[in-house]
Amino acid sequence: MAKGTIRNQGPSRVSPIARTREEKDFERRAREFQAILRQEYRQHHAPKKKRGEMAVGFDEQVLISGERAAEAMRYLEELVRLSPTFRGVMEKALGELDTLWIRIGRGDGNSRSTIGARDEKIWINLDQGDLRDLVIHECGHALAKLEDGPLGGFGPNQRFQAVVKRELDLGRGGVKAYGTEVIPNSPR
Repeated sequence: MAKGTIRNQGPSRVSPIARTREEKDFERRAREFQAILRQEYRQHHAPKKKRGEMAVGFDEQVLISGERAAEAMRYLEELVRLSPTFRGVMEKALGELDTLWIRIGRGDGNSRSTIGARDEKIWINLDQGDLRDLVIHECGHALAKLEDGPLGGFGPNQRFQAVVKRELDLGRGGVKAYGTEVIPNSPR
C-alpha cells in the first residue's frame, strides 16, 4: 500500500435539513407569542415585583415568580458571574430557549405548556432545602438535562452541583488552600 495523503471525498460535514417556509413562519409566530406572553406576565405580576415576589432578568428571558423571587434572581446572577460551568449551561440554554420560567413555592408544583414555544419551566419547592442549592440543582435538571444518582447516591446532577459550589467558593475567595486563604484578584 502506497503512503500518501488521504483524500476525503464529499462534504466534510453533514448539511442541516432545510426548514420549510411554513416551519419558519410557525417559529416566528411562536416567538412573537412568547414576547406577548412575557409582557402580559410582567404586567399582571407588577404588584408582586414591588414585594419581591417577581423578578425578571437576562434580557427578559428569565422570569421568576413566587416567594423569594428577587433573592433567587440575585443567586442566578451570582452563579452566572462566579461559576464558569453554570454560566456555560445558562448561556447555552438561553441561546436555545425563548423564555425560562421559574416558579418558587412550597409543596407540589404545576407546569403549563406553551404550544410552539421554546421555553423551559422550573418548579422550586422551598420545603426541600436551601434556595441557592435548589436553584443550582433544578437548573442542572432543566437546563443541562442531568439526572440524579440512585436514591442517596451521587449522580451527574450532584457532580454538577458540587462543581458549581466549588467555583462559587473560589470566586468569593472563601476556599482555604494549604491553610492559607485564596483571595481572587489579589494585588500580589
